[in-house]
Amino acid sequence: MTKHTVASVDEILEGDVLGVEVGGIEIAIVNIDGEFYGIQNVCVHRAQRLHTATQERINEEHCITDGPGVINQEECWMTCPGHDWKFDLETGENPATGKKMRTFDVTVDGDDIKVEV
Repeated sequence: MTKHTVASVDEILEGDVLGVEVGGIEIAIVNIDGEFYGIQNVCVHRAQRLHTATQERINEEHCITDGPGVINQEECWMTCPGHDWKFDLETGENPATGKKMRTFDVTVDGDDIKVEV
């Protein structure tokens, strides 16, 4: 596995997410209290992009909740903006179904955010 620089720490504000692509793999990088987490960006439910979680609501007419997805910094999880599926950012698991998203090791080297793929 190789570490790839994907962003600088000032590009992802606390409580926000950035979508990146490394070697053809889409990854959402999430900043939780200055700690960075990597999770596959394409939801296992309906292939929505997690990196838009705080920006928009996808397929509004098919959603059961109002508003965009959520990033919960206290409990370290986020929801998909498509259908509100919740994923643990450390394990990638959806607690309701047990389905898992792939997670990635993320490190900070100086100002660089690096993802291991």
